[in-house]
Order: sequence, then structure tokens, then C-alpha cells
Amino acid sequence: MYWLGGTDFGKEGAWYWDNTGKQLTYNHWGQNQPIGGYGLDCLLTFGYIRHHEWVSANCDSFFGFLCEKN
Repeated sequence: MYWLGGTDFGKEGAWYWDNTGKQLTYNHWGQNQPIGGYGLDCLLTFGYIRHHEWVSANCDSFFGFLCEKN
């Protein structure tokens, strides 16, 4: 699993990119995601295991990052 840099920290359910503050205009949430509340404020992808679906997760979890290169 990998961090993507999205979060809804500060306003539950309002997902945005942490580095730019821009609202997510695309999403690939997995089934029954995102899960609101419970401190699940950060965006993870499962990678190839589940077709790169997104899930909300605890920001204190330890995973690698996927980065964008221009």
C-alpha cells in the first residue's frame, strides 16, 4: 500500500491534495470507501493488489509514498 497525499483533515469528507490544497477532482475509491470519522483522514492506494483502489486510512500508519514527476 502507498500514500497518495490526499486528506480530509480539517473537514470530514472534503478530500483535497495536501501539497496544493486543491480539492480532489478525480477519485478511485474502493467499495464502501472512504470511511468517515475514526481518524481515517489520509488517502492510501492498495496498488496492484486491488486494482489501485483508494481507501481512507489512519495517517499514523507506515507505508511508502507514490510521487508525481513533471
